[in-house]
Amino acid sequence: MKKQIAASLLLCILLTNCSPKSGDISPDDSGNQDHTEQTYERGTLSETGYESRYMGLRFIAPEGFTMATAEEIDTLMNAGAEALGLEEGIIDLANLTTVYEMMVSAPLGVPNVVVMAEKPLLNGLTPDQYLEALKIQLTNLPAMSYSVEGRITPAVVAGQTYSKLTATLEMEGISMVQDYYVRKAGERFAALIVSYSAETESEMRTLLDGFTTY
Repeated sequence: MKKQIAASLLLCILLTNCSPKSGDISPDDSGNQDHTEQTYERGTLSETGYESRYMGLRFIAPEGFTMATAEEIDTLMNAGAEALGLEEGIIDLANLTTVYEMMVSAPLGVPNVVVMAEKPLLNGLTPDQYLEALKIQLTNLPAMSYSVEGRITPAVVAGQTYSKLTATLEMEGISMVQDYYVRKAGERFAALIVSYSAETESEMRTLLDGFTTY
């Protein structure tokens, strides 16, 4: 079970490090970017939920699911990197470019949902472009077998439209589906990262139903 938890946390590490560098991808100059001016502020966690005015989200954990504290989120991220053999220091938790807002999970680790806020490295980068960069990262990971669904599609969570990418990880007998939901929230990306197995898909949908608009 430790491998399942570590594998689901890998997606957070990947998303943190997949932002394209200058020259890797061209930002959208169409003028359609979200230019909402609002100072970023991290959301608030409780034992049973989460809310963030900036992210425009509220969440109440369904019965049987557990919210991680901020300290636990940091600890789990480091444990996930260690369990997967990633080099020490790959996660810079002091760097507020990426903030892990919340994590909620079933007792056995999956399904789980992680909410992140990330400042893009390129102005004008769209959610679709961000996910296209992520697809390249996933398919080129050494010693891991990812199957990435080709299409990026719109998806609605809590009344807000996200760009969605789905990937499946096969690792040491573990098969895990990972859904990436990304949208612009002010100057940052709001990302919902969902991990589940075929057997826990209905539980995953119960988790997503816990989100409402702030």
